[in-house]
Amino acid sequence: MDDKQRDMYVDAALALHGYDFTPGVVNDVKQQFARLAAIADTFVSLPLPVELESASLFIPCLHQRQ
Repeated sequence: MDDKQRDMYVDAALALHGYDFTPGVVNDVKQQFARLAAIADTFVSLPLPVELESASLFIPCLHQRQ
């Protein structure tokens, strides 16, 4: 995701959730999102070993109590 795409994503996400921030606050949100994306990029792109065990899956009971 390049800078333009990231900014468009943040603008769309803020609008979707109904936030109406000042342009300065929106810029701060975009900067923080860019910072978090850079941190995530350091490990998201790493290859996972084939022998890695998958995480447990929790499925809640769908029965209702009476």
